[in-house]
Amino acid sequence: MKRILQVMFFASLLSIQSFAQYAISPNDTLERTLPFYSLTYDSIHLANTSGGKLNLGWKLVTYDTLNGTYFDFCASGNCWLGVPDSGSFPMIDPGDFGWAGFHFWVGSSTATARTRIYVYDKDNLSSSGDTLTIILNAVSGNGVNNISLENQIFVGPNPTKGIIEISSKSIPINAVEVFNLVGERVYYSKLDFNNAILNLTALNDGIYFTTFHSGNSIITKKIIINK
Repeated sequence: MKRILQVMFFASLLSIQSFAQYAISPNDTLERTLPFYSLTYDSIHLANTSGGKLNLGWKLVTYDTLNGTYFDFCASGNCWLGVPDSGSFPMIDPGDFGWAGFHFWVGSSTATARTRIYVYDKDNLSSSGDTLTIILNAVSGNGVNNISLENQIFVGPNPTKGIIEISSKSIPINAVEVFNLVGERVYYSKLDFNNAILNLTALNDGIYFTTFHSGNSIITKKIIINK
């Protein structure tokens, strides 16, 4: 019953349905606008509307990034730095769904970046697939010099075995969050001082994103745990 309701939910959001094998929601274009030196994660869902397992693949069509803006791609739970030229999604059971997820990274310059991937049914190559378009608009935020802010925060060692020192030269750090590659928050702590030690030894090896909150500003740094 849970899976039936799940399919009904995604079908209600359907904007495009390719060939009665999967439904895209909310639509085939994902657009986000972010201030400098920030990131977010969002995805397009692909619901299996067929009676059997769904075997989806993708091919990179365009990868147009400028001035420090870029994308990282997740095919359901499989994630990469950047967007590979091609690959496969994990098999999607009937009534279940997968997702084409993207990390949106913003640099220090105003820019619009676009990435397009072609998604298709690997077991039904005679049918047409869908092109997903991902758009990132990088804009200056609140008049804050984010380049200066980023340089004020030290995070190390990096790579790390899990113990990380953070320190700020002059700006206050109010809170720190750590996210994994699929956008899940795996650590959070409020801070009221400029120096701290983070114990992340409970996390698995891999790439994480550490987000620091300083007043209305957000600074994000990438860290690698390698025990």
